[in-house]
Amino acid sequence: MSRSKLDYLLPTIVICLYGLLYVPIILLIVFSFNSSPFFYQWGGLSFHWYHELMQLTELWDTLHNSVVVAISAVFLSIT
Repeated sequence: MSRSKLDYLLPTIVICLYGLLYVPIILLIVFSFNSSPFFYQWGGLSFHWYHELMQLTELWDTLHNSVVVAISAVFLSIT
């Protein structure tokens, strides 16, 4: 390959790979604010699913356990 083709090929591949990595994350964030339970039907912007998520006691138990482990690890690392 000539040098001029490589100058365009490598940035194009890098942009495509970054797109493969970041586009699904961006779509997940956008659709997390959808008020409809189905992703293919846009129901408007809403915090409904985040409200549902905050009502889960398992989430809060997991957060509590993570904080306890983190504080224990910090305490053990400085002693």
